[in-house]
Amino acid sequence: MFLGRYIDMFFIGKKIRRNSLLMQQVFTFLLFAIVLLCLFPLYAIQKGVKPYSDNKEVNRYIKEVYVRNVPENFDSQKITICFGLKSKKTGRYYNYIRIGDESKGPSGYVEILSHLYDTYQEAISASKTYKGIIESKVGLLKCDFSQVPDAYSKSFVCNYYDITNIDNSPDIKQYMRKNRMLIETTKVKTKALKKAINGKNTYQCEDQFADLSEVVIYRNGRRVKPENYTLFKQGKVQFNDCEKVVQGQVFFEYDRNVKHYKPYSNDLSCDVSEFQDVHNGAEGMMYSFVPDPTGEKRNVLMINCKSLLKEASNMRQQFSLAKYPLTYFKDRIKFFLPEDMKEAMLSYPKAITWFSIQGSWCNFGSSTGQKTDMYSGSANSFGISKPAPDSKELYFHLLCRRRHCDVNIGLENYDDLNDELSSFLVKAGEWITIEREWKVGNPGICNHTIIDSEGRHEFYVNAYNSVCDPENEPERYADRYAGTNPYNVCFPFICKLYTSKELAQYCIDMIGSCYLYYKDYELIEAENVNALNKE
Repeated sequence: MFLGRYIDMFFIGKKIRRNSLLMQQVFTFLLFAIVLLCLFPLYAIQKGVKPYSDNKEVNRYIKEVYVRNVPENFDSQKITICFGLKSKKTGRYYNYIRIGDESKGPSGYVEILSHLYDTYQEAISASKTYKGIIESKVGLLKCDFSQVPDAYSKSFVCNYYDITNIDNSPDIKQYMRKNRMLIETTKVKTKALKKAINGKNTYQCEDQFADLSEVVIYRNGRRVKPENYTLFKQGKVQFNDCEKVVQGQVFFEYDRNVKHYKPYSNDLSCDVSEFQDVHNGAEGMMYSFVPDPTGEKRNVLMINCKSLLKEASNMRQQFSLAKYPLTYFKDRIKFFLPEDMKEAMLSYPKAITWFSIQGSWCNFGSSTGQKTDMYSGSANSFGISKPAPDSKELYFHLLCRRRHCDVNIGLENYDDLNDELSSFLVKAGEWITIEREWKVGNPGICNHTIIDSEGRHEFYVNAYNSVCDPENEPERYADRYAGTNPYNVCFPFICKLYTSKELAQYCIDMIGSCYLYYKDYELIEAENVNALNKE
Protein backbone atom coordinates (compact mmCIF):
# COMPACT_ATOMS: atom_id res chain seq x y z
CA MET A 1 0.00 0.00 0.00
CA PHE A 2 2.77 2.39 0.89
CA LEU A 3 4.52 1.63 -2.37
CA GLY A 4 1.30 2.24 -4.33
CA ARG A 5 0.76 5.58 -2.56
CA TYR A 6 4.36 6.57 -3.34
CA ILE A 7 3.87 5.75 -7.01
CA ASP A 8 0.64 7.78 -7.11
CA MET A 9 2.38 10.78 -5.55
CA PHE A 10 5.23 10.44 -8.06
CA PHE A 11 2.90 10.62 -11.07
CA ILE A 12 0.80 13.42 -9.53
CA GLY A 13 3.95 15.48 -8.90
CA LYS A 14 5.16 14.89 -12.44
CA LYS A 15 1.79 16.00 -13.79
CA ILE A 16 1.87 19.16 -11.65
CA ARG A 17 5.37 19.96 -12.90
CA ARG A 18 4.21 19.42 -16.50
CA ASN A 19 1.21 21.72 -15.97
CA SER A 20 3.44 24.32 -14.33
CA LEU A 21 5.82 24.22 -17.28
CA LEU A 22 2.88 24.57 -19.67
CA MET A 23 1.58 27.56 -17.71
CA GLN A 24 5.02 29.16 -17.87
CA GLN A 25 5.07 28.69 -21.66
CA VAL A 26 1.59 30.17 -22.01
CA PHE A 27 2.55 33.11 -19.80
CA THR A 28 5.74 33.72 -21.82
CA PHE A 29 3.80 33.59 -25.07
CA LEU A 30 1.20 36.06 -23.77
CA LEU A 31 3.93 38.39 -22.50
CA PHE A 32 5.67 38.24 -25.89
CA ALA A 33 2.37 38.96 -27.66
CA ILE A 34 1.71 41.96 -25.41
CA VAL A 35 5.20 43.36 -26.07
CA LEU A 36 4.76 42.77 -29.81
CA LEU A 37 1.42 44.56 -29.84
CA CYS A 38 2.99 47.49 -28.03
CA LEU A 39 5.99 47.67 -30.31
CA PHE A 40 4.20 47.14 -33.63
CA PRO A 41 2.46 50.55 -33.66
CA LEU A 42 5.81 52.16 -32.81
CA TYR A 43 7.47 50.24 -35.65
CA ALA A 44 4.63 51.22 -38.00
CA ILE A 45 5.02 54.88 -37.06
CA GLN A 46 8.78 54.71 -37.60
CA LYS A 47 8.13 53.21 -41.03
CA GLY A 48 5.61 55.93 -41.87
CA VAL A 49 2.65 53.50 -41.92
CA LYS A 50 0.58 55.51 -39.47
CA PRO A 51 -3.14 54.92 -39.06
CA TYR A 52 -5.25 57.71 -40.51
CA SER A 53 -6.84 58.44 -37.14
CA ASP A 54 -7.43 56.81 -33.77
CA ASN A 55 -11.00 56.00 -34.78
CA LYS A 56 -11.21 52.41 -36.02
CA GLU A 57 -14.48 52.94 -37.90
CA VAL A 58 -13.04 55.85 -39.87
CA ASN A 59 -9.93 53.80 -40.63
CA ARG A 60 -12.09 51.09 -42.20
CA TYR A 61 -13.00 53.53 -44.96
CA ILE A 62 -10.34 56.26 -45.08
CA LYS A 63 -6.60 55.59 -45.10
CA GLU A 64 -4.97 58.93 -45.99
CA VAL A 65 -6.04 62.54 -46.41
CA TYR A 66 -4.23 65.57 -47.78
CA VAL A 67 -5.80 69.04 -47.50
CA ARG A 68 -4.35 71.70 -49.81
CA ASN A 69 -5.34 74.91 -47.98
CA VAL A 70 -6.57 74.90 -44.41
CA PRO A 71 -9.53 77.30 -43.83
CA GLU A 72 -9.59 79.81 -41.00
CA ASN A 73 -11.73 77.88 -38.48
CA PHE A 74 -10.61 74.42 -39.51
CA ASP A 75 -10.84 71.60 -36.96
CA SER A 76 -8.79 68.62 -38.11
CA GLN A 77 -10.33 66.35 -35.48
CA LYS A 78 -13.76 66.18 -37.08
CA ILE A 79 -15.14 64.55 -40.21
CA THR A 80 -18.62 64.07 -41.68
CA ILE A 81 -19.52 61.34 -44.17
CA CYS A 82 -22.97 61.42 -45.72
CA PHE A 83 -24.31 59.30 -48.60
CA GLY A 84 -27.89 59.61 -49.90
CA LEU A 85 -28.93 62.79 -48.05
CA LYS A 86 -32.00 64.41 -49.62
CA SER A 87 -31.73 68.14 -50.27
CA LYS A 88 -34.81 70.07 -49.10
CA LYS A 89 -34.24 72.81 -51.68
CA THR A 90 -33.77 70.69 -54.79
CA GLY A 91 -35.24 67.32 -53.84
CA ARG A 92 -32.03 65.67 -55.10
CA TYR A 93 -29.63 63.47 -53.15
CA TYR A 94 -26.15 64.36 -51.88
CA ASN A 95 -23.04 62.30 -51.32
CA TYR A 96 -20.36 64.26 -49.52
CA ILE A 97 -17.31 63.96 -47.25
CA ARG A 98 -16.30 67.00 -45.25
CA ILE A 99 -13.10 67.26 -43.24
CA GLY A 100 -13.52 69.72 -40.38
CA ASP A 101 -16.42 71.09 -38.36
CA GLU A 102 -19.62 71.64 -40.40
CA SER A 103 -21.19 73.68 -37.61
CA LYS A 104 -18.64 76.46 -38.18
CA GLY A 105 -19.74 77.00 -41.76
CA PRO A 106 -17.53 77.10 -44.87
CA SER A 107 -14.57 78.46 -42.89
CA GLY A 108 -14.57 75.39 -40.67
CA TYR A 109 -14.25 72.53 -43.16
CA VAL A 110 -13.17 71.47 -46.63
CA GLU A 111 -15.41 69.36 -48.84
CA ILE A 112 -13.23 66.60 -50.29
CA LEU A 113 -16.10 64.86 -52.11
CA SER A 114 -19.43 66.31 -53.20
CA HIS A 115 -21.82 64.78 -55.74
CA LEU A 116 -25.52 65.39 -56.40
CA TYR A 117 -27.89 62.77 -57.88
CA ASP A 118 -31.48 62.73 -59.12
CA THR A 119 -32.50 59.60 -57.21
CA TYR A 120 -31.64 57.98 -53.92
CA GLN A 121 -30.60 54.75 -55.63
CA GLU A 122 -28.16 56.59 -57.92
CA ALA A 123 -26.51 58.20 -54.90
CA ILE A 124 -26.20 54.88 -53.05
CA SER A 125 -24.84 53.09 -56.11
CA ALA A 126 -22.29 55.85 -56.64
CA SER A 127 -21.07 55.61 -53.04
CA LYS A 128 -19.95 52.02 -53.72
CA THR A 129 -17.57 53.30 -56.41
CA TYR A 130 -15.62 55.60 -54.08
CA LYS A 131 -12.43 53.60 -53.95
CA GLY A 132 -8.77 54.51 -54.41
CA ILE A 133 -7.61 58.13 -54.41
CA ILE A 134 -10.39 60.72 -54.73
CA GLU A 135 -9.25 64.21 -55.70
CA SER A 136 -10.94 67.60 -55.46
CA LYS A 137 -9.81 71.22 -55.62
CA VAL A 138 -9.34 71.35 -51.86
CA GLY A 139 -7.65 68.01 -51.20
CA LEU A 140 -7.31 64.30 -51.76
CA LEU A 141 -8.21 61.18 -49.83
CA LYS A 142 -7.32 57.51 -50.13
CA CYS A 143 -10.45 55.54 -49.32
CA ASP A 144 -12.53 52.43 -49.88
CA PHE A 145 -16.29 52.83 -49.50
CA SER A 146 -17.16 49.86 -51.71
CA GLN A 147 -18.49 47.91 -48.69
CA VAL A 148 -20.12 50.79 -46.84
CA PRO A 149 -23.71 50.23 -45.62
CA ASP A 150 -26.49 51.80 -47.66
CA ALA A 151 -27.33 55.41 -46.77
CA TYR A 152 -24.22 55.62 -44.59
CA SER A 153 -24.21 58.89 -42.68
CA LYS A 154 -22.06 59.68 -39.70
CA SER A 155 -20.01 62.39 -38.02
CA PHE A 156 -16.83 61.42 -36.23
CA VAL A 157 -14.49 62.93 -33.74
CA CYS A 158 -11.03 61.52 -34.31
CA ASN A 159 -7.35 62.37 -34.16
CA TYR A 160 -5.52 62.97 -37.45
CA TYR A 161 -1.74 62.71 -37.57
CA ASP A 162 -1.16 65.56 -40.06
CA ILE A 163 -3.45 66.05 -43.01
CA THR A 164 -1.58 69.04 -44.45
CA ASN A 165 1.83 67.37 -44.78
CA ILE A 166 1.99 65.39 -48.01
CA ASP A 167 5.07 63.51 -46.80
CA ASN A 168 2.75 61.79 -44.33
CA SER A 169 0.58 60.60 -47.22
CA PRO A 170 2.94 58.37 -49.24
CA ASP A 171 0.33 57.00 -51.63
CA ILE A 172 -1.21 60.41 -52.25
CA LYS A 173 2.24 61.89 -52.81
CA GLN A 174 3.00 59.20 -55.38
CA TYR A 175 -0.38 59.79 -57.02
CA MET A 176 0.23 63.54 -57.25
CA ARG A 177 3.69 63.03 -58.70
CA LYS A 178 2.22 60.89 -61.46
CA ASN A 179 -1.03 62.72 -62.06
CA ARG A 180 -0.54 66.31 -60.94
CA MET A 181 2.09 68.96 -61.48
CA LEU A 182 3.48 68.47 -58.01
CA ILE A 183 6.26 70.86 -57.04
CA GLU A 184 8.76 69.34 -54.64
CA THR A 185 11.15 71.66 -52.83
CA THR A 186 14.29 70.17 -51.34
CA LYS A 187 17.37 71.75 -49.83
CA VAL A 188 20.42 70.46 -51.65
CA LYS A 189 24.14 70.90 -51.34
CA THR A 190 25.94 69.77 -54.45
CA LYS A 191 29.53 69.86 -55.64
CA ALA A 192 30.37 72.11 -58.57
CA LEU A 193 31.02 70.57 -61.97
CA LYS A 194 34.26 71.01 -63.89
CA LYS A 195 36.13 74.28 -63.73
CA ALA A 196 36.55 76.94 -66.40
CA ILE A 197 33.56 76.72 -68.70
CA ASN A 198 34.64 79.39 -71.17
CA GLY A 199 36.23 81.42 -68.43
CA LYS A 200 38.65 81.45 -65.51
CA ASN A 201 37.45 80.78 -61.97
CA THR A 202 34.01 79.76 -63.25
CA TYR A 203 32.25 76.77 -61.75
CA GLN A 204 29.03 75.11 -62.95
CA CYS A 205 26.10 73.70 -60.97
CA GLU A 206 23.92 71.00 -62.56
CA ASP A 207 20.76 73.06 -61.93
CA GLN A 208 19.51 76.48 -62.86
CA PHE A 209 18.39 78.70 -59.96
CA ALA A 210 14.93 80.03 -59.27
CA ASP A 211 16.12 82.61 -56.76
CA LEU A 212 19.72 83.85 -56.67
CA SER A 213 19.30 85.34 -53.20
CA GLU A 214 18.76 81.87 -51.74
CA VAL A 215 21.92 80.32 -53.21
CA VAL A 216 24.93 79.93 -50.91
CA ILE A 217 28.45 79.28 -52.23
CA TYR A 218 31.12 77.36 -50.31
CA ARG A 219 34.78 77.38 -51.35
CA ASN A 220 37.47 75.30 -49.67
CA GLY A 221 35.00 74.47 -46.89
CA ARG A 222 34.08 78.08 -46.07
CA ARG A 223 31.09 80.19 -47.04
CA VAL A 224 32.01 82.90 -49.54
CA LYS A 225 30.75 86.45 -49.12
CA PRO A 226 28.44 87.54 -51.98
CA GLU A 227 30.68 90.47 -52.88
CA ASN A 228 33.46 88.02 -53.76
CA TYR A 229 31.61 86.28 -56.58
CA THR A 230 29.10 86.78 -59.37
CA LEU A 231 26.28 84.24 -59.57
CA PHE A 232 24.20 83.55 -62.68
CA LYS A 233 20.77 81.95 -62.98
CA GLN A 234 22.06 79.36 -65.44
CA GLY A 235 23.86 77.82 -62.46
CA LYS A 236 27.37 79.29 -62.67
CA VAL A 237 29.49 81.16 -60.18
CA GLN A 238 32.53 83.25 -61.06
CA PHE A 239 34.91 84.31 -58.28
CA ASN A 240 36.47 87.76 -58.40
CA ASP A 241 38.66 87.87 -55.27
CA CYS A 242 41.57 85.87 -56.76
CA GLU A 243 41.61 83.32 -53.92
CA LYS A 244 42.86 79.93 -55.05
CA VAL A 245 40.45 77.03 -55.02
CA VAL A 246 41.47 73.56 -53.90
CA GLN A 247 40.50 71.13 -56.66
CA GLY A 248 36.85 70.16 -56.34
CA GLN A 249 36.15 72.31 -53.30
CA VAL A 250 33.32 74.49 -54.60
CA PHE A 251 29.75 73.72 -53.47
CA PHE A 252 26.32 75.17 -54.18
CA GLU A 253 23.57 75.13 -51.54
CA TYR A 254 20.04 76.09 -52.58
CA ASP A 255 16.38 75.11 -52.75
CA ARG A 256 15.57 72.92 -55.74
CA ASN A 257 11.99 73.42 -56.92
CA VAL A 258 11.09 70.61 -59.29
CA LYS A 259 7.71 70.54 -61.00
CA HIS A 260 6.76 67.03 -62.12
CA TYR A 261 4.39 66.82 -65.06
CA LYS A 262 1.68 64.27 -65.60
CA PRO A 263 2.55 61.46 -68.04
CA TYR A 264 0.56 61.71 -71.24
CA SER A 265 -0.27 59.43 -74.15
CA ASN A 266 -2.04 59.80 -77.49
CA ASP A 267 -2.23 56.94 -79.98
CA LEU A 268 -2.47 59.54 -82.81
CA SER A 269 -5.41 57.71 -84.36
CA CYS A 270 -7.97 60.52 -84.39
CA ASP A 271 -6.95 63.70 -82.55
CA VAL A 272 -3.94 66.02 -82.26
CA SER A 273 -5.73 69.06 -80.86
CA GLU A 274 -3.67 69.06 -77.65
CA PHE A 275 -0.48 69.67 -79.62
CA GLN A 276 0.66 72.93 -81.11
CA ASP A 277 0.45 72.72 -84.89
CA VAL A 278 2.91 74.58 -87.14
CA HIS A 279 2.72 74.21 -90.91
CA ASN A 280 3.96 76.10 -93.91
CA GLY A 281 4.77 75.52 -97.59
CA ALA A 282 1.37 74.20 -98.65
CA GLU A 283 -2.26 75.27 -98.69
CA GLY A 284 -3.63 74.39 -95.25
CA MET A 285 -2.59 71.64 -92.86
CA MET A 286 -0.82 68.58 -94.23
CA TYR A 287 -2.03 65.72 -92.06
CA SER A 288 -4.85 63.19 -91.84
CA PHE A 289 -5.77 59.99 -90.04
CA VAL A 290 -5.54 56.94 -92.30
CA PRO A 291 -5.45 53.14 -91.97
CA ASP A 292 -2.22 51.66 -90.62
CA PRO A 293 0.11 50.96 -93.60
CA THR A 294 0.98 47.53 -92.16
CA GLY A 295 -2.66 46.40 -92.24
CA GLU A 296 -3.36 46.62 -88.51
CA LYS A 297 -7.02 47.49 -87.92
CA ARG A 298 -6.57 51.01 -86.62
CA ASN A 299 -5.88 54.53 -87.85
CA VAL A 300 -2.57 56.36 -87.62
CA LEU A 301 -1.32 59.89 -88.29
CA MET A 302 -0.05 60.59 -91.80
CA ILE A 303 1.86 63.78 -92.59
CA ASN A 304 1.50 64.24 -96.32
CA CYS A 305 2.29 67.06 -98.75
CA LYS A 306 1.00 66.66 -102.31
CA SER A 307 1.60 70.16 -103.62
CA LEU A 308 3.64 73.19 -102.61
CA LEU A 309 2.84 76.86 -102.80
CA LYS A 310 4.81 78.78 -105.41
CA GLU A 311 6.15 81.15 -102.79
CA ALA A 312 7.11 78.34 -100.37
CA SER A 313 10.68 78.32 -99.10
CA ASN A 314 10.35 74.95 -97.35
CA MET A 315 7.80 72.30 -96.39
CA ARG A 316 6.87 71.81 -92.74
CA GLN A 317 4.12 70.10 -90.74
CA GLN A 318 4.98 69.60 -87.08
CA PHE A 319 3.32 69.00 -83.73
CA SER A 320 4.83 70.30 -80.49
CA LEU A 321 4.22 69.55 -76.86
CA ALA A 322 4.20 73.26 -76.11
CA LYS A 323 1.74 73.22 -73.21
CA TYR A 324 4.44 73.26 -70.53
CA PRO A 325 8.06 74.44 -70.48
CA LEU A 326 10.37 71.54 -69.67
CA THR A 327 13.95 71.22 -68.54
CA TYR A 328 13.91 67.43 -68.76
CA PHE A 329 11.75 64.87 -70.56
CA LYS A 330 11.56 61.28 -71.76
CA ASP A 331 9.15 60.34 -74.51
CA ARG A 332 8.42 57.65 -77.10
CA ILE A 333 6.77 57.48 -80.52
CA LYS A 334 6.51 55.07 -83.45
CA PHE A 335 7.57 56.18 -86.90
CA PHE A 336 7.10 54.60 -90.36
CA LEU A 337 9.09 55.42 -93.49
CA PRO A 338 7.32 54.06 -96.61
CA GLU A 339 9.39 52.08 -99.10
CA ASP A 340 8.60 54.43 -101.98
CA MET A 341 9.69 57.44 -99.91
CA LYS A 342 13.00 55.72 -99.21
CA GLU A 343 13.52 55.03 -102.90
CA ALA A 344 12.65 58.62 -103.83
CA MET A 345 15.10 59.99 -101.26
CA LEU A 346 17.87 57.66 -102.42
CA SER A 347 17.32 58.70 -106.04
CA TYR A 348 17.49 62.40 -105.15
CA PRO A 349 20.56 63.72 -107.02
CA LYS A 350 22.05 65.50 -104.00
CA ALA A 351 23.06 64.63 -100.45
CA ILE A 352 20.24 65.04 -97.90
CA THR A 353 21.23 66.94 -94.77
CA TRP A 354 17.80 68.34 -93.88
CA PHE A 355 14.85 66.02 -93.44
CA SER A 356 13.71 66.46 -89.83
CA ILE A 357 11.25 64.05 -88.18
CA GLN A 358 11.59 65.13 -84.52
CA GLY A 359 13.38 67.68 -82.41
CA SER A 360 13.15 70.12 -79.55
CA TRP A 361 13.46 73.85 -79.16
CA CYS A 362 14.91 75.58 -76.14
CA ASN A 363 15.19 79.27 -75.45
CA PHE A 364 16.13 81.63 -72.66
CA GLY A 365 13.69 84.21 -71.42
CA SER A 366 13.48 87.70 -72.84
CA SER A 367 12.89 90.86 -70.88
CA THR A 368 10.43 92.09 -73.51
CA GLY A 369 9.27 88.89 -75.19
CA GLN A 370 10.46 90.26 -78.51
CA LYS A 371 12.54 88.19 -80.90
CA THR A 372 15.35 90.74 -81.00
CA ASP A 373 15.72 90.50 -77.22
CA MET A 374 15.56 86.70 -77.02
CA TYR A 375 19.26 86.49 -76.79
CA SER A 376 19.97 82.79 -76.94
CA GLY A 377 18.62 79.28 -77.25
CA SER A 378 19.35 75.85 -78.60
CA ALA A 379 17.76 73.54 -81.13
CA ASN A 380 17.93 69.79 -81.45
CA SER A 381 16.97 68.27 -84.80
CA PHE A 382 16.55 64.55 -85.30
CA GLY A 383 16.06 63.42 -88.86
CA ILE A 384 17.04 61.25 -91.83
CA SER A 385 20.16 61.85 -93.87
CA LYS A 386 21.76 60.67 -97.09
CA PRO A 387 25.45 61.46 -96.56
CA ALA A 388 26.44 61.64 -100.25
CA PRO A 389 24.57 62.00 -103.55
CA ASP A 390 25.26 58.36 -104.47
CA SER A 391 24.66 56.83 -100.99
CA LYS A 392 22.88 53.49 -101.11
CA GLU A 393 21.31 53.78 -97.63
CA LEU A 394 19.69 56.33 -95.33
CA TYR A 395 20.90 57.08 -91.79
CA PHE A 396 19.56 58.91 -88.77
CA HIS A 397 20.98 62.38 -88.24
CA LEU A 398 21.25 64.25 -84.93
CA LEU A 399 22.12 67.95 -84.93
CA CYS A 400 22.43 70.20 -81.88
CA ARG A 401 22.70 73.89 -82.60
CA ARG A 402 23.01 76.97 -80.48
CA ARG A 403 20.97 79.97 -81.51
CA HIS A 404 21.35 83.64 -80.74
CA CYS A 405 20.06 86.92 -82.04
CA ASP A 406 22.58 89.40 -83.35
CA VAL A 407 22.22 92.38 -81.04
CA ASN A 408 22.97 94.82 -83.82
CA ILE A 409 20.59 93.66 -86.55
CA GLY A 410 18.23 91.33 -84.65
CA LEU A 411 18.73 88.39 -87.02
CA GLU A 412 19.15 84.78 -85.93
CA ASN A 413 22.54 83.10 -86.08
CA TYR A 414 23.31 79.45 -85.40
CA ASP A 415 26.42 77.67 -84.18
CA ASP A 416 26.54 73.94 -84.93
CA LEU A 417 27.70 72.18 -81.79
CA ASN A 418 27.04 68.51 -82.54
CA ASP A 419 26.43 66.94 -85.93
CA GLU A 420 26.29 63.14 -85.92
CA LEU A 421 25.18 60.30 -88.18
CA SER A 422 23.98 56.98 -86.81
CA SER A 423 26.10 53.88 -87.36
CA PHE A 424 22.95 51.92 -88.26
CA LEU A 425 20.55 52.24 -91.19
CA VAL A 426 17.02 53.60 -91.33
CA LYS A 427 14.65 50.68 -91.91
CA ALA A 428 11.77 51.34 -94.30
CA GLY A 429 8.44 49.52 -94.48
CA GLU A 430 8.18 48.81 -90.74
CA TRP A 431 7.27 50.64 -87.55
CA ILE A 432 10.31 51.99 -85.72
CA THR A 433 10.15 53.09 -82.08
CA ILE A 434 12.05 56.26 -81.16
CA GLU A 435 12.74 56.84 -77.46
CA ARG A 436 14.23 60.18 -76.42
CA GLU A 437 15.80 61.58 -73.28
CA TRP A 438 16.63 65.27 -73.25
CA LYS A 439 17.93 67.54 -70.48
CA VAL A 440 18.71 71.22 -70.65
CA GLY A 441 21.94 72.28 -69.00
CA ASN A 442 25.66 71.88 -68.78
CA PRO A 443 26.10 69.01 -69.12
CA GLY A 444 22.87 68.30 -70.96
CA ILE A 445 21.45 65.02 -72.22
CA CYS A 446 20.55 64.24 -75.82
CA ASN A 447 19.96 60.49 -76.14
CA HIS A 448 17.91 58.55 -78.70
CA THR A 449 17.14 54.84 -78.64
CA ILE A 450 15.91 53.37 -81.92
CA ILE A 451 14.08 50.03 -81.79
CA ASP A 452 13.53 48.25 -85.10
CA SER A 453 13.32 44.65 -86.35
CA GLU A 454 17.03 44.20 -85.69
CA GLY A 455 16.92 45.29 -82.04
CA ARG A 456 17.84 48.36 -80.00
CA HIS A 457 20.28 51.00 -81.22
CA GLU A 458 21.66 53.74 -78.97
CA PHE A 459 22.29 57.08 -80.64
CA TYR A 460 23.38 60.12 -78.67
CA VAL A 461 25.68 63.13 -78.71
CA ASN A 462 27.71 64.81 -76.02
CA ALA A 463 25.27 67.58 -75.16
CA TYR A 464 27.74 69.45 -72.99
CA ASN A 465 27.41 73.16 -73.70
CA SER A 466 24.61 72.52 -76.21
CA VAL A 467 22.84 75.30 -74.37
CA CYS A 468 24.06 78.82 -74.90
CA ASP A 469 25.65 80.61 -71.95
CA PRO A 470 25.27 84.36 -72.47
CA GLU A 471 27.19 85.22 -69.30
CA ASN A 472 30.34 83.83 -70.89
CA GLU A 473 29.83 85.77 -74.12
CA PRO A 474 29.04 89.32 -72.99
CA GLU A 475 30.40 90.86 -76.18
CA ARG A 476 27.64 89.13 -78.16
CA TYR A 477 24.75 90.40 -76.08
CA ALA A 478 26.02 93.76 -74.84
CA ASP A 479 23.20 95.86 -73.39
CA ARG A 480 20.49 93.46 -74.53
CA TYR A 481 21.31 90.94 -71.83
CA ALA A 482 17.82 89.94 -70.69
CA GLY A 483 18.57 89.15 -67.09
CA THR A 484 15.04 89.23 -65.69
CA ASN A 485 14.39 85.55 -66.36
CA PRO A 486 17.33 83.95 -68.14
CA TYR A 487 16.12 80.40 -67.87
CA ASN A 488 16.39 77.73 -70.45
CA VAL A 489 13.18 75.82 -71.13
CA CYS A 490 12.44 73.22 -73.75
CA PHE A 491 9.46 72.40 -75.95
CA PRO A 492 9.65 68.99 -77.68
CA PHE A 493 8.55 68.49 -81.28
CA ILE A 494 6.90 65.10 -80.98
CA CYS A 495 6.70 64.47 -84.73
CA LYS A 496 7.15 66.40 -87.93
CA LEU A 497 8.16 66.43 -91.54
CA TYR A 498 10.35 69.46 -92.17
CA THR A 499 12.57 69.71 -95.23
CA SER A 500 13.63 71.88 -98.13
CA LYS A 501 11.24 72.91 -100.90
CA GLU A 502 13.53 71.26 -103.43
CA LEU A 503 13.53 67.81 -101.78
CA ALA A 504 9.79 67.91 -101.04
CA GLN A 505 9.01 68.82 -104.65
CA TYR A 506 11.30 66.07 -105.93
CA CYS A 507 9.41 63.45 -103.89
CA ILE A 508 6.07 64.84 -105.11
CA ASP A 509 7.24 64.62 -108.71
CA MET A 510 8.58 61.07 -108.24
CA ILE A 511 5.83 59.36 -106.20
CA GLY A 512 3.01 61.92 -105.95
CA SER A 513 3.63 63.08 -102.38
CA CYS A 514 6.17 63.62 -99.60
CA TYR A 515 4.87 61.70 -96.60
CA LEU A 516 5.50 59.77 -93.33
CA TYR A 517 3.42 57.96 -90.69
CA TYR A 518 3.37 58.22 -86.88
CA LYS A 519 1.49 56.52 -84.05
CA ASP A 520 1.46 55.89 -80.27
CA TYR A 521 3.03 58.95 -78.68
CA GLU A 522 3.89 58.76 -74.95
CA LEU A 523 5.33 61.42 -72.66
CA ILE A 524 6.90 59.14 -70.08
CA GLU A 525 8.49 61.61 -67.69
CA ALA A 526 8.87 65.38 -67.61
CA GLU A 527 9.91 68.05 -65.17
CA ASN A 528 10.93 71.67 -64.79
CA VAL A 529 13.62 72.57 -62.26
CA ASN A 530 12.78 76.24 -62.70
CA ALA A 531 9.46 76.03 -60.90
CA LEU A 532 8.86 79.36 -59.19
CA ASN A 533 5.45 78.92 -57.59
CA LYS A 534 4.90 76.49 -54.72
CA GLU A 535 1.16 76.07 -55.09
